[in-house]
Amino acid sequence: MANSGYTLLLAGSIYWILQPLIYISKPKLYPVSIALKMFSDPNTQTNWAGLFAMTTLSIIPVVVVFMVFQRYLVEGVATTGLKG
Repeated sequence: MANSGYTLLLAGSIYWILQPLIYISKPKLYPVSIALKMFSDPNTQTNWAGLFAMTTLSIIPVVVVFMVFQRYLVEGVATTGLKG
């Protein structure tokens, strides 16, 4: 029973990775996850410093948005537990 769950999880994750490749034909428009995957070449040696730099640059907008809206997030979590 557990093996079928792992099979479905694997099939779903492969679908989410390959889906942009089906719909988008220009590599310039690929999402960050596909661009990072394409940056590592299985036939040659991977440039790990470049890959880590690209990963760090892709995380910066998420961190900035979190820092801007952190006050509202904490306020919402704090007021959710209060009885009105």
